[in-house]
Amino acid sequence: MDETRYNRYRGLILILVLAMIGINPRLDRTHIVVTSASGGTLGQQVEHDVLQSAEVLASSETLYDWQSSGFTPSDVFKNAFALENNVARSALCGALAELQQEQLSAFEQALGSHEATLDLSCAAQELSTIRDYWIAQTAAMDASRYNPGNSAESSDENLKTVASGEVPLEAASVHELSVRLLKKGQFALVFEGTVDPLVTRQILETLQSREARATFLIPGKSARKNGALVREMAREGNPIGSQGMEWRDYTLLDWSDADQEITDGAQEISAASERSSRLFAFPEESSSDDLDQLAISKGLLLVHGDLDSKDWQTFNAQKLVQYVQNLIQTHDRGVLVLHSRYHQTALALPAILDAIEQARGQVVTFKVR
Repeated sequence: MDETRYNRYRGLILILVLAMIGINPRLDRTHIVVTSASGGTLGQQVEHDVLQSAEVLASSETLYDWQSSGFTPSDVFKNAFALENNVARSALCGALAELQQEQLSAFEQALGSHEATLDLSCAAQELSTIRDYWIAQTAAMDASRYNPGNSAESSDENLKTVASGEVPLEAASVHELSVRLLKKGQFALVFEGTVDPLVTRQILETLQSREARATFLIPGKSARKNGALVREMAREGNPIGSQGMEWRDYTLLDWSDADQEITDGAQEISAASERSSRLFAFPEESSSDDLDQLAISKGLLLVHGDLDSKDWQTFNAQKLVQYVQNLIQTHDRGVLVLHSRYHQTALALPAILDAIEQARGQVVTFKVR
């Protein structure tokens, strides 16, 4: 256990002991005055964790680095709620109120959790603030795309479609789908991870309006929960694939567990999409040569991305567009990895398609026969 968590739990134990012997720790509105071993109050520790969460997100190299840091919004909320007192919750609300809107938006899922909506007095207000932020982001993206001074065309009609196509492949000749199979100017869009009924549908609507298609790689549990959405993806001609049952690091699983996860995930995707699916990707490339061969032995085709959009790291659509534009400008082809549940990704997608069009590129999917 690291020092931060050790100190937190020492403070919690001290509070419980004091309560058992009839002594209440002195509380004020924002801090628990009983100090932790590091000399700070427990309320201050909650505030520190919120700020640390934003800093760790900004400095993480990969999504797995972020998720395993111990400072994700869900980690911060879990630790604060574990203190089981109103002062910790007050400190949490106070720290959230100090965040910039972009930083606060990273906490949207945690704020919308069942426990937060029931036990956190500021949850509704902060969620409202986040909704207002996304509304402003939407307006800003629309303005930037249709500003006559912008390099993008100002006509809706000119921006309606994007050059698209398929990369035909013979199943017997390939085991992996990657940038090596693309020609100059071809970009394959791959949306990974759990789907969101609202955000993912917005992504689908953008693809439909631009007559483009993308590959969706979905954990089995998410596909089962959102079967109607997955079937809609498939009906629109978007290839669907699996990421096992859950979005996790496969290198940390026992061999038998990894084997079962791969099998069950593929079955769930086929059931949800109502069609056979052979596409598979290990989340965040969390694999090894042996795991790759295990998936291939099951008749699955491995999808590898080479251009990471880092959409999980910036909760700002304009910044995301700028980052992806640079990727497109500095690579003449690629498999661009995005995620299906982020607002910033859905808002940025039209401009990302614009950037591919302006680079005289083509949005493609792999067509395996």
